[in-house]
Amino acid sequence: MSYYKLKEGFQEMRKLLLVMVSLVFLLSSTACSSNKYTTNENISFISATQLSDREKMFLSVCTNDYFVFDFSVSDKYKWIEVWIDRYEFGKKVTSNGKLLTGLSESSDGMILATLREQENIKYNWTIATKTGGATATGDFNQEYKSTENYSFAKTWQTIHTKKIIKDDNEITLASICYKEQKNGTTVSSLTDEFYRSPDENIREILNYNLVYLLKVKFYENNPNN
Repeated sequence: MSYYKLKEGFQEMRKLLLVMVSLVFLLSSTACSSNKYTTNENISFISATQLSDREKMFLSVCTNDYFVFDFSVSDKYKWIEVWIDRYEFGKKVTSNGKLLTGLSESSDGMILATLREQENIKYNWTIATKTGGATATGDFNQEYKSTENYSFAKTWQTIHTKKIIKDDNEITLASICYKEQKNGTTVSSLTDEFYRSPDENIREILNYNLVYLLKVKFYENNPNN
């Protein structure tokens, strides 16, 4: 690969990151204004953001798939961790990183996760979190290698209702499922029971070649200490 191609690739990735960060700031005003719930000492929650048609169009230009969430937590939570769990035919594959960041003084915030698909079944995830004036981002690249040159059917979804945040409780926020496309191939959304307990309902993803689960967890203390 020539120097110029490397330079162009670097500039494209840098441009994408800047776009993603800009989107976080753009969407945060909507996320805050759409928050209809009041946080008190005992109630913390996370829910899917209601986006306008304009915001959906903007996001769809930059990425293949996107997920946006609002959260509001009590003062006891100081850290947030967001990551992608990857499964192949129901078997969990080691992920290549998590985004862990401290929460600002504001109890309200948002999460943005985007996925760009490339040829040869490569996937570039960008995750961003925002609370108050602080924003954190992370890029996570993954590649799925298939023995056959299949085309894939895909289904994706997010949580439908507000999820209450509890101590030591990880929450599955969204999913993307891929299945090799053959005659009669069908794909269906995961059930609410799966979102409540993925491990107990793993049978729902056994027939999918590839599944991504977007997850989040809140901590009172830095989990790395």
